[in-house]
Amino acid sequence: MINKYLAYLCAFVMCTACGTSEKHHDHDHDHEGHNHEIEEHHHEADEHEHEHEHSTDEIVFEHSKAEKMGVKSILISPTPFNSIIKVSGEIISAQGDSYVVSAPSAGIVRFCKSITAGSKVNAGAIICSISGDKLVGGDSNSAARITYEAAKREFERIESLFKDKIVTEREYNTAREAYEKAKIAYLGSSGSGSNASSAISGVVTEINVTDGAFVEAGTAIATVCKNVRLQLHADVPQQYLNQVANIVSANFTTPYNDNVIRLSELNGKRVSAASTTATQGYIPVVFEFDNDNTLAAGTYAEIYLISSAKHDAIIVPAKALSEELNKFFVFIQIDEDCYEKRLVTIGQTDGENVEIVSGITGGEKVVTEGAVFVKLASNSGAIPEGHSHNH
Repeated sequence: MINKYLAYLCAFVMCTACGTSEKHHDHDHDHEGHNHEIEEHHHEADEHEHEHEHSTDEIVFEHSKAEKMGVKSILISPTPFNSIIKVSGEIISAQGDSYVVSAPSAGIVRFCKSITAGSKVNAGAIICSISGDKLVGGDSNSAARITYEAAKREFERIESLFKDKIVTEREYNTAREAYEKAKIAYLGSSGSGSNASSAISGVVTEINVTDGAFVEAGTAIATVCKNVRLQLHADVPQQYLNQVANIVSANFTTPYNDNVIRLSELNGKRVSAASTTATQGYIPVVFEFDNDNTLAAGTYAEIYLISSAKHDAIIVPAKALSEELNKFFVFIQIDEDCYEKRLVTIGQTDGENVEIVSGITGGEKVVTEGAVFVKLASNSGAIPEGHSHNH
């Protein structure tokens, strides 16, 4: 009986131990599984964080969208760049390319209705009429005609008397001289009548008097330019005196055209010699060039004088620059979908390209077209779905 009881007790202990061992084993297995899930979660979080790790100045802009918006980049490398002097100046007519219309007689000016500054005229076209009918003393042409007719009658009378040897040769010569002078005074002015006309075809670039004004004979009334050949007058501050001799060409812009115009593309050449003196603090530098029918004499210009001295520099197109609070930035393309906003220090400019003193090195790609869209992507902070970029 005792032995049977001991046998049951041993069996119970063994079952209890086995159950406890199985519970411990299950618990350990569950714990290991839980730890494994935590590790996988941390690993996924690390990968997620790694995949979306971007610098604060980086902009993500999908290649397909950038291409659709016309975003383009160029590879930057050191390039020869001329020294530039930025000044102001004026476009004027070249020598022999203009004609000044002057008054043939004294009188009141009446412009033709079609004549204004900018009007195109042909050779012989009437610019204005001049009348002295309502002036004290009358029309000078009429007075010249009366004087001429009187001198002519007197000369014919003296001439007939001289043939009959009634008057002396001296009286005859005096009458003849008076007649010739009156003839020149009348017929010389009446050749152009009471009208002032242009001797050349061109454009009226300047009108010097107002309609209805009184003018004396010989007064400049208007200027007509052929507008075929023009001159660019640049006023160079005297501080650049030592560099004037090295200036070989120029680019310029006008108030009515934002595009940069190159003299090298308009058969331009420098016509003034190297000056060694400054007048009123400025040194005149003059170029002559062909008009491409987009320019007019009398226009002020912003001029970029180009020196012959060259040096290698990092340059970018002016349109690649963005200005914010007097600071300049460019957008660097890091890879197909990523860009970086980069602060740069600028140097000289020729109107088209700008020298970059710091901020860019050779071998980097700079956005030159569509930079505004990259800037908008930067401001929106939108990251295209599905993008992962590892640094």
